[in-house]
This record gives sequence, structure tokens and C-alpha cells, in this order.
Amino acid sequence: MKLKLFVTILAAALSVLACAPGTVKAENDSQNNTENQGGDDNQGGQDNPPQEHETEVSIYSAGEISSTGATLYGSYEHASAVPEYKGFEWGTSRTNLSEDIQSEPDGESRRFSATLTGLSYNTEYFFRAYIKVLENGSYQTYYSSVGSFRTEKGGEGQQTAPQPGWFEVPVVNALRNSDGYLQGTDNTDLYYAYHKSDIGTRNYTVCYNGAYHCPVWVAAPRHPIYSTGSGRSGYSFDPDIPKDVQQASTSGSTSGYNRGHMLGSAERTGSDLTNKQVFYVTNIAPQGNPWFNSDSGGWNPLEKFIDKFETKDTLYVVIGAYFEDYTDAYGNKADKKTALFMGSTVQIPTMFYYACMRTKSGTSGKSLKNCSRDEIMCAAFVRAHSKGTAGQAVTKKEMMSIDQLEKITGFDYFPSVPNAPEDSFNPSDWGL
Repeated sequence: MKLKLFVTILAAALSVLACAPGTVKAENDSQNNTENQGGDDNQGGQDNPPQEHETEVSIYSAGEISSTGATLYGSYEHASAVPEYKGFEWGTSRTNLSEDIQSEPDGESRRFSATLTGLSYNTEYFFRAYIKVLENGSYQTYYSSVGSFRTEKGGEGQQTAPQPGWFEVPVVNALRNSDGYLQGTDNTDLYYAYHKSDIGTRNYTVCYNGAYHCPVWVAAPRHPIYSTGSGRSGYSFDPDIPKDVQQASTSGSTSGYNRGHMLGSAERTGSDLTNKQVFYVTNIAPQGNPWFNSDSGGWNPLEKFIDKFETKDTLYVVIGAYFEDYTDAYGNKADKKTALFMGSTVQIPTMFYYACMRTKSGTSGKSLKNCSRDEIMCAAFVRAHSKGTAGQAVTKKEMMSIDQLEKITGFDYFPSVPNAPEDSFNPSDWGL
């Protein structure tokens, strides 16, 4: 049922301040401050009876404001249950808060925050806090009113890309190019896209190599909310990456390779939008058929193994590809090569991997930021893209630490979780 939301703004945020650099002000929001994401249960045409306490979401003054960043603060009261998700919508227009940043789950804490980076200097930004609560089998979203802040003045020059702070996303070194696409600074062949979701606030982040016409990694949260449902979409081009660097066609498995999802379709059946996005060609890599991309192949058994660790606390994964000559721990070897695939000459991955992280209990209700090293488990699972992996059961031989994987690929994984035990792994944490 839709509930009215009365938003409280603390006195400090109610003060209407001049938009001098580094200041923040709060504004009234004319929109409804509650949304039912599962539909409206009020079928009798009558208003809901009044509640003794109605859910309230508040914002505080933004803090730590610099020329390129700021920290947003929010809180809530009288929610019917602990929110599944807390975060902020933000943007440069108060009527179009097009960006989203999530504050990771933090148990019973009623205060939450998120840090924005890569902002433009001397620019006014608008934001509002939200919580998502599971009520009667559907998610109800409650909002605060809209506040604003202005970043400090800075020097001339390009601005870095926003770092969302999501636990699964590796370090992204990129800038918006003149066409508005997020392009790598260390390697200009790399393009990045953050794909939002209508459930759970985000779907996945992709790093795509335009010269190879192939995804390099896809980072995503794994939670039951994303995989409750059914249905498959059709393949399409990614609107957030230049079309001319993507595979030339959305169809055609050629040269003995199938269209292999990095983030699988079965892992994103919670809504039409989330499933449509995993069928973007930037989430598709060539995988050998049938010796790799099939139930009897080398990749599907690893996917099903990882599925077992999806949990309420959220499993954070990076699914990646490697392109240099590679020999795995089983002795399977794959050499660097190209092949015709989906209408383009594509660099064929020589190795695929999962980098995984979650709480050991899976049901702690704690943010990973608030977990000790001993409460977190993380590991990498690595397989050569070789016929020799067909039918291979998952064993500890293919495991390595996150640090070891970083030395191979050159990417920095899980930078937002400083206590993650990246220098070690324990096979028994993963049932091996």
C-alpha cells in the first residue's frame, strides 16, 4: 500500500544558504515521497488508515565538500523493517536526479552516507536520500526531500569519472570524452559503463575493450532480489559505449564460439530491464562450443558453483577475461589469437575468471566496510579457455588470492573494502 511520507530536514539543512562554494541547502520536493515497486495493493479505493508513526527519511548537510567531491548523509525513522537498500539519487538538476549511489547495507544503523567523487568544480548538485523496505512481498521506496550543495572552485582541466564506491567495482581510471562516453585514461581502448537497475539500484558495471571488441570485466552484486523471475531478452547494442567499437552484429556465433554471457541471464531475471541489459553485446564474450560454454563444458560448472554463494548479505563478483597466453593450474593452455565473431575480428580470451567477495556468514546484515578481516572471505577462480577444461569439477587447484589475480590482469579489485583479505584465500570457506 502507498504510504504518505513526511520528510524531516534537520535545522542545519533547513537554513537557506547562498550558493557559495562549499555550501549546502535543502529544498522542498513536490513529488510523492513514496513509491511501491511491487504495485498498489489498495484495491478498495479507500485511503489507508493513519499510522501512529509514519516512515521518515531525512538528509543532512553535505560534508567534506571539495572541488571534485562531497559526502552525502541521510537517516530514517519508523520504517516497518530494516531497509534492504539505502542510498542517494543525485544530479545537476533538482528535477532530474539521474545518478544513483548506494550506501551498503549496515544492519540496524539508521544513519547512512555515501561519497561522491569526480564531480565538476564550482557546480551546484542536488540530491535526495532513499530507503527501500520489503513490505508484504514488494519493495516500497521512501524518499527525503531534495537538498543541494556547490563544489568548491578548482583549476582548469578535465574532471575524472565518478567512482561509485560500490564494493564490486575495480578501480576505474577514466574520463568522459568529447562524445560523452567514459573512456580509459591509462588505456584509451577501454570504455566503461555503469548500468542502473529498477531493482537494487544498480545492475552491473562493464569494462569493454574497443580494440578487442570484447568485454574485459563485468562487476556485479549477486543477491536473490536480482534472480527472482524468468524470461530472456534479445541481444542489443550497449547505449553507453560507442557502437563502432562494439561487435558489429548482435547475432551470429561463428568460428566455433558461442555468445557467452559474462554476467549470466539466469542471474538477472528479476525484471525486464535487468535482463535486457545483460544481453547488451558488451556483456558477451566468445566462448568455445561445446567444450566451454555448455553444461558439459569448462565454464558452466564454475558458474553453477559460484551460484551457491549468492546470499542475503550480497555476493560481490567480478567476471573477467584475459587475453595473453595462459596455462592454468590443471595444465590447460590457451594461446593468444583472434577470430571472426558476431561480425567482427575479436580477440579471443585465453582465460576467464571470477573474483568473489562476501561475508563469511552470508546473513550478518553488516556492511563489508564494518566487517573485520576475519569476517570477510574473498578468492579468485581461474580457468584457461581451453578444451581441456570440459567437464572439470571445481577444485582448489584453480583458486588464487585476489592479489595474485591482480598481478596477472593489472586491475585493482575491491578497492572500497580495505579489510578484504586480498593477500590470501581459504578453500574451506568455499567448501573445497
